[in-house]
Amino acid sequence: MDKRIAVIVGIVQVGVLTACGTDESADRPESRGELTIYSSLPLQGDSRPQSEDIVRAFELALDEREGRAGGYDIKYVSLDDADPEVGSWTPERVAANAWEAANDPSTVAYLGDFNSDATMVSLPILNDAGIAQVSPSNTYAGLTRGDGGGGEPDVYYSSGKRTYARVVPADHVQAGALVGEMRERECSTVFIVHHDETYGLGLADAVERSAADAGLDVVGRVTLDEPGSFGQVRSAAPDCLLFAGITMDGATQVANDAGQALPELRMFFPDGCAELAFTDGIDEEVEDRVFLTNPTLDELEFPAAGQRFYRDFQEVYGHDPEPYAIYGYEAMSLVLDAIDRAGDDAGSDDAGRAAVVEAVFGTKDRESVLGTYDIDDYGDTTLTAYGAYAVLDGAVAFDHVIEPVVVEPTTGPEITDPPAPPTEETTEAEEPGAASPIEGTWQGGEVTEAMVAEEWGRKAARFVFEANGAEQHLASILELHGDVWQALVSVDGGPAEPAQEGTFSVQGDRILFEETGLASYEYRYTLEGDTLRITLVGSDAAPAAPGVPDDVFQFAHLEAAPFRKVG
Repeated sequence: MDKRIAVIVGIVQVGVLTACGTDESADRPESRGELTIYSSLPLQGDSRPQSEDIVRAFELALDEREGRAGGYDIKYVSLDDADPEVGSWTPERVAANAWEAANDPSTVAYLGDFNSDATMVSLPILNDAGIAQVSPSNTYAGLTRGDGGGGEPDVYYSSGKRTYARVVPADHVQAGALVGEMRERECSTVFIVHHDETYGLGLADAVERSAADAGLDVVGRVTLDEPGSFGQVRSAAPDCLLFAGITMDGATQVANDAGQALPELRMFFPDGCAELAFTDGIDEEVEDRVFLTNPTLDELEFPAAGQRFYRDFQEVYGHDPEPYAIYGYEAMSLVLDAIDRAGDDAGSDDAGRAAVVEAVFGTKDRESVLGTYDIDDYGDTTLTAYGAYAVLDGAVAFDHVIEPVVVEPTTGPEITDPPAPPTEETTEAEEPGAASPIEGTWQGGEVTEAMVAEEWGRKAARFVFEANGAEQHLASILELHGDVWQALVSVDGGPAEPAQEGTFSVQGDRILFEETGLASYEYRYTLEGDTLRITLVGSDAAPAAPGVPDDVFQFAHLEAAPFRKVG
């Protein structure tokens, strides 16, 4: 395999512009050194204008600080997580960007990703490296809160410690805004149409909870690809319809078809549709019944600092910023402020990174361009204001501010620090060749004890790696022969075939596997009673082409299936 290649769109040389346009002071204190802040955004396709303005806002915030924070010179590196052929982000690009930042010894923070699904790929990599990650745009609640389904949110935090925060309100807040707007528009019955992926499914769930709490009757719910879904909407004849998805999911067609079929229907769409690409194609006779929510407010609804941001951005770049640019400005500003507050403890080593993470989560009563807010224990902003938008002449038009009644999602397990690593004394006390706690026969999923006995007759384990958005999923049954492991690989339940062999070792809570003559991999494992959980945390393998099993293996971000020890 080739060495991993990360696509770097550009490195911004900081300190060229200053807020006042003056030269750098001659008596400027000597720098403590250089720290790097990375960003990862889709700079191709439909998202390009939005992402480019977010990058410009990052630069503006850094320029106003003269390229410094905490006494360090700050280098900013902008990475593109989109594939130019696809025109949108891909798991391979996202993972490569995260590894690029994680493997850079000067990295202190990471801004992004733009899409929540993309962050599901990058977050485990950056969390294991202890790097503070701040998103200007993620709204999926499961990144920070959840009901424990699918292991969220803990599945994203292999270190056991939170390192991710966002400056935009999450979807459990947006759900309250949508339901509040429905009540404002006198809805009594609601039908939910949603895309069956992370954003759409999570938002639909949150709206259903909020609707029940508000006394609204959800009379039906279908996915976009469900046969006869539109017929179900028409038969239910609801007062109102919620579409939970993004413009690319066919939102404009849904608005036009449902609006024409049900002339009194009021239709509600989330921030994933708050753009010209959605509104421009809406039929004229339908648009006055289409309403949207978006965390971005009208310029005049922001505090004085926010209004100044709009003026400064226009002056520097010659155009009004895209909606999420102000959140980009605040994401960079929050990180720079955290580096300042970390003070002497800030730095790019493990302790320095931890100090910056602690400072991010210690953010209280921060007066910002968005308003005054805290970062709570989950990594969420305490800001809740949402903008209510209408459609006017084919464009998104701000109408008023919503202060939603928020229904908190059920939280997952209590946030705790990771267990202390084994002491040096314990490690040294182990005799060479001593049994590892994971030695033995483990089974899980479709692997049976009989299959293990028939195929191997020795020690075996089954790993299942599922990368977000991948077309194929890889399961690997491994057998240990001395210090050499051999593997049979099955793709999506197909026949198992020989794949690779290599050396295997256990060091503390880490599993190290080196393919013979190829790449090396590092996993973290935990034992929970009779359950073994394994998470990929590092690799020097190169990204493979989309759909190739290797690419599923390398960029797995979900925990492997649980195992039961049977021998």
